[in-house]
Amino acid sequence: MFLVGAGPGDPDLLTLRALHVLADADVVFYDELVTAGVLDRARRGAERVFVGKRRGEEGVEQHEINRRLLAAARAGRRVVRLKGGDPFVFGRGGEELEYLRQAGVPVVVVPGITAALGCAAEVGLPLTFRNEAGKLAFITAQRAEDAAAIDWSGLADRQTTVVVYMGLASAASVRDGLIAAGRDGATPAAVLARGTRPDAQAAVGRLDGLAALATEVGEGPAILVIGEVVACGASRRVDRAGGRMTSPLQQKLKITGPVVITANRLGDGAVVYRSADGRWTKDLAAAAVVTTTPAAIELLTAALADKLEAVDAYVAPVTLTREQQVLPGNLRERIRFKGPTVALPGQY
Repeated sequence: MFLVGAGPGDPDLLTLRALHVLADADVVFYDELVTAGVLDRARRGAERVFVGKRRGEEGVEQHEINRRLLAAARAGRRVVRLKGGDPFVFGRGGEELEYLRQAGVPVVVVPGITAALGCAAEVGLPLTFRNEAGKLAFITAQRAEDAAAIDWSGLADRQTTVVVYMGLASAASVRDGLIAAGRDGATPAAVLARGTRPDAQAAVGRLDGLAALATEVGEGPAILVIGEVVACGASRRVDRAGGRMTSPLQQKLKITGPVVITANRLGDGAVVYRSADGRWTKDLAAAAVVTTTPAAIELLTAALADKLEAVDAYVAPVTLTREQQVLPGNLRERIRFKGPTVALPGQY
């Protein structure tokens, strides 16, 4: 049994140990925070079992997850329990480890990059800084009542960087708790949403405006960062007029001609394209063709969020004939479009 941290979302941030374990897995039990790109690193024949919780749906209870893990291990299967971030940082990894060990199942823990480290690094935000922030606190406050139960007095020191996991919905309560404990409302603050993913977004401002910043970034997962380090690091990349940071996708993606969104379908690896109505199709002629960066970002973001049908979506150039026929725009895409070729003996 392997208890593995999947990191904050970008598959390139998986550890080598995690990659080796996934490549040898018989079954992978994974959470909602595990991205499709990470999950695709598992062995092709491995069974993938979702045991997380999606918004608006009933999740799998912890005791049921424990039971399934134990049953798979006792069946002699190579089991990977894959958790977003690090399994021991607000991931209930300790509970599962204790349960399995009490049941006599050997467990190997493979750490992952926790969200605070991965998301902060992506936007160039140091969580500690000499003479500015000598203390660092990780807390969780998924609901307003969670925030209300926290002793904020130990976090009011100007030298303390506070990172709040799962704090998007409770941002107002976090603000109120810190200010009531004596933290200056003008303290720099940031909300980092969907960090290390292509649709990452961040908003930067002050502690007294934390609730508004949380609203700006949209959906989670997200972390809140409060402290002087926000001014030391992330604010260098803020659009001063709008108070936002651009996402890595917005910085890197510059569309200069017609493009489509393409990926490989789960299961058979077939080349597929994203249509305007949000479906995957093998027919390039049915793909949505866009010519602007915002339109490409919108299509790509939706495609990357689709964890069930295709993986590793990206933007591919196309050309349009006079008859408006859509053709692959470079050699790589022409090879993918035509499919794999096999060299027969003597044909080199």
